[in-house]
Amino acid sequence: MNPVSERSIIPNTSRKRGVSLRPVMSASSTFVVMTLAASSLLGQASKPLLLEDTFAKRLKEHRIVMLGEAHGSRQLHEVLLRLLGNRSFSRELDDIVIEGGNPLFQEAVDRSLAGETVPNEEVQKFWRNGLGLGIGSEKPGQELFAAVRKANKTFGLHIRIVGGEAPVDWPKVSSRADLEPFVPHREDFYAQAVHDQVINKNRRALLIMGLHHFRRKDGQPQLIEAGIRKSGITPWLVLVGSDIKTSYDDIEPRLRLSPSPAVYDTKGSWVGALQATGPLTGGTGGRPPVEGTLEDAADAFLYLGPRETLTQFRARRSDAAGTAYAREMERRLTIIFGRVPPDFLPKDDREEWPLYLPNPVAPPPIPAAK
Repeated sequence: MNPVSERSIIPNTSRKRGVSLRPVMSASSTFVVMTLAASSLLGQASKPLLLEDTFAKRLKEHRIVMLGEAHGSRQLHEVLLRLLGNRSFSRELDDIVIEGGNPLFQEAVDRSLAGETVPNEEVQKFWRNGLGLGIGSEKPGQELFAAVRKANKTFGLHIRIVGGEAPVDWPKVSSRADLEPFVPHREDFYAQAVHDQVINKNRRALLIMGLHHFRRKDGQPQLIEAGIRKSGITPWLVLVGSDIKTSYDDIEPRLRLSPSPAVYDTKGSWVGALQATGPLTGGTGGRPPVEGTLEDAADAFLYLGPRETLTQFRARRSDAAGTAYAREMERRLTIIFGRVPPDFLPKDDREEWPLYLPNPVAPPPIPAAK
């Protein structure tokens, strides 16, 4: 029952002259006014596009969709699972090329996604042997593989997950010098995987990599997109982010009022006119600094939601401490940094952590080889 009584909101016309008869606005009236204001504010914008339908249409039109991700984002992971569960999108898709997958173990992945029974230890090697540092959660990788297997079985498809990582053979690595053929050339290896596994085979693909590898600079494609364009394909590039405008405490109200997740075209829209640094970096500014607008950076922006609601997957300490994998990561970190950082293991068993923090700190750079 509404605590505001009808008597309190209807003027009493029997009162004496000279007494103010101003009506008091009800809660429902306030809601209507706020809704109209929100609609007016959003009316300045191009409306968000239908998520699954838009990705399916763009994949069919462009053959390649480039999705610049925020590493470990739970909300982006949920978008991917939605897309793979959608018949229209999945039927247009042949390959998903991921950043951290080591192609030395591609065969085991192909057999697993085709429905064969492959030991989990063999499939794990695909994502445990990239050039990424530290121990991350394996939950999103496991769920992505399960979603692809389900789509293949349900829709009668043959979607592959393709490793775009450098083919580093970690058991043979004992010094920084052994990594020199790989670390500076990660984007080259990724581009080669796209060329060999997607373009040359006339397949359609969703490319997933950290957004700064894909983000256009001054409106111009970087290495991976430029190589795709040389083959005669114009990819559709979408980057993910939040409603942060310049810093954590400065949000873009029009995005805050938007449903989420939501995908917006950037060309000629108010979304495209936003400065890219806030939405894409969470207020860190990026390294190198992100400059220009969202329209300069991409064809579309995938708004994941209000910044305080966004989370990233984290590994649980109890799953990592004392394991052979943790000892191997200690060895790799010692090779790269000369020591094991004191906080390389997860601090606790929390499986999620805020994606953005009020006082963000950019990760330290990898030290130069001596």
